Amino acid sequence: MHVIPEKRVSELEDVKQFALLEEFETADRYIKAGFSELQNNTFDTDLYRFPFELVAQGLERFMKAYLCIAHYHTYQKLPDPDYFQLLGQDLETLFEEILDTYYFSFDKKQYQLDIEFLKNSLELKGLIKILSSYGQLSRDENFKVVLGNTTTKLKPSELWFDYRNRFLKQHKNEQSEFRELSYEAHKKLTQHCIILIEKLCAALSRQFIFKRLGEKGLQLASTMVFEYGMLYPQDYGKKNYGCSPEEPLLKPQDKLPSKLMRFFKSNE
Repeated sequence: MHVIPEKRVSELEDVKQFALLEEFETADRYIKAGFSELQNNTFDTDLYRFPFELVAQGLERFMKAYLCIAHYHTYQKLPDPDYFQLLGQDLETLFEEILDTYYFSFDKKQYQLDIEFLKNSLELKGLIKILSSYGQLSRDENFKVVLGNTTTKLKPSELWFDYRNRFLKQHKNEQSEFRELSYEAHKKLTQHCIILIEKLCAALSRQFIFKRLGEKGLQLASTMVFEYGMLYPQDYGKKNYGCSPEEPLLKPQDKLPSKLMRFFKSNE
């Protein structure tokens, strides 16, 4: 029987850790790219498909990386390969797995605010359903029409228009029944969606910051976790993600805050 040398095992674990870090960074880029598309879009037509697909892929990667670390913290091992095969790519299923199994309390008032939002926000759950639908189904939506697929399952675009119209009605916008939105209505709707996802990412990221996923979780936490985890109510919806092509999505001032840098240096 072939035995892997101890050094080889250590290197393999390093590879896994770097892979998780890369997943966090990739998730961050997808989400920010989606936000940028939402903020930059002139919306002469309802082109939500592309930004929603970007955000959906980013959230899927973020949640799966979160679950890997949470599973490691709980069982001292990473999940088996079939774990994510069972969960699939459905954001709703991934989100429920986190809430039901791997979202831990901490002794701060912010925990109560976070868990209340995650469990009870119908707006968040509705948006996650839409994003999941875009992430899984939108690529084939038009081809199903072309090929005569008469499935009764709601199309991603139908879910989105229903969500959008309900939001605009709640805000008493007279254009709620039309697909052509005014600039003001589009801006309010876009900001609403971005705020919900920022709050979701912030609530999950604080699990790392407050060490609810252990030392390994804090060690593997990326810039994304600290950036979102330090967002609070006064910060949501304020960031301009609409970068020009020449600007990087992650600017120098977006990197790890100086307070955290000093904290880590003092604990080396």
